[in-house]
Amino acid sequence: MITLKNEYRNKGIDYFTDEYYEFISKLQGYKGSGRKKESYYVLSENFREKGKALYECLALELVHQLHCQLKCEYCYVALDSKSQSNKPVPANDIIRLVDQAAEVDPATGKTLFGQIAFIGGEPTLHPHLPDIMQYTLDNGLMPLLITNGVKLADIDFARKVCLPGSVIVTHLPYLDAEGDKELDQLTKFPGYSEILKQAIRNIVEIKKEWNALGEDFELVGDFVINKQTEKYAFTVFKYCRNNNITPFFERMRVSDDKRNLHLVPEDRTLKELLFQIFEYDKEHFPHLVSSENANEEELLLKKIEYLITPAFANSCTMSQTGIHVKYNQNGFGEALSCVGQLISHGNTQSNTLQEIVRKKQDSRIFMEQKDFIAGPCASCELYDSVGCEGGCRGNANTAFSCGRASDPECLFIRKECRTDRTIMAPDNCNHCPAENTAACGIKAQTV
Repeated sequence: MITLKNEYRNKGIDYFTDEYYEFISKLQGYKGSGRKKESYYVLSENFREKGKALYECLALELVHQLHCQLKCEYCYVALDSKSQSNKPVPANDIIRLVDQAAEVDPATGKTLFGQIAFIGGEPTLHPHLPDIMQYTLDNGLMPLLITNGVKLADIDFARKVCLPGSVIVTHLPYLDAEGDKELDQLTKFPGYSEILKQAIRNIVEIKKEWNALGEDFELVGDFVINKQTEKYAFTVFKYCRNNNITPFFERMRVSDDKRNLHLVPEDRTLKELLFQIFEYDKEHFPHLVSSENANEEELLLKKIEYLITPAFANSCTMSQTGIHVKYNQNGFGEALSCVGQLISHGNTQSNTLQEIVRKKQDSRIFMEQKDFIAGPCASCELYDSVGCEGGCRGNANTAFSCGRASDPECLFIRKECRTDRTIMAPDNCNHCPAENTAACGIKAQTV
């Protein structure tokens, strides 16, 4: 049940904005349904049988994180990483991990993971990607391809990866002549906007072909909201809604090297955009916003949900129920809770996925996150109600080098608090249950 925690304000621990308290006061006594771990999904649940897997998503960087045709200014990968290696991960290594992810737990009858996200760098640069995606499907798992779309401008290649039962996540053009020029500049790839438009045309055509055969895959449009892109966002969002593209409009994550800090959008502008998107959905796609008999509290919760990170109405629970396998200057195989975390749970070159998951469980700060999260997120009444659950854990760790810290991108935390380490990541490492706290920046600073 949602209650107003006035004791925090009375004690002078006033983390939150006036708008937060206004919303909470309107929701007092309301019993929301919350979210349960069994129903967590990344990006979409359209093609996944609920309850099929023990854990959500295994993300695999098929090529080095810098191996990409684009050099986007707003990319969260530090561009000064040591290695420029473009060697793909051997296909046999990926097949081995797919096999392990598809292993069935005899006690529950569930596979270890339900989805495998193929990422990079740019995963389409892996020469065996189409075969790997098909193998994933053949093993009963859902492949998610996270791509910049460049190679999908070739319809023959697009047909090889746009497979029924998969999810294709690609960037979106800005649908504006001036914006197209800006997109080419932002990505440092001349002609990218036209290539991307052709890629989307190809995907839509292939989708129609499969639909005619009674099959389908999902197309997700990824759009990064920042100071340079926010002016195109609403037009692009409407394009998605009217062309059967699932919009994934994510707020820009600050890069590991902090080079894109100047692109972080202003709170007011961002909030206006997200509420504009909410109102559009409420008017034109009401089934996405509420049930037919929704009350005021339910509508308000949904409106609030559009403000959460990392993307509107799309909370991310990767840190709790997923594994992200890196390919960086240290090679391929380091297993983290998500792309933005530091604490390693093992390495796929020497550990099985079962061993890696067990080590993640032992760390507890991810699997039992609610008990160990620190800062304002620990006392937020919206933690469960809108599926936020601490916001983007990658944002939090990038900002404070602490897996327990609160998300500095939360629009409900007062701006002056968001950069204050003593508030967002309290120094209590001695109580941290992570086995490998030496990997934590705060631990290193306090030892």
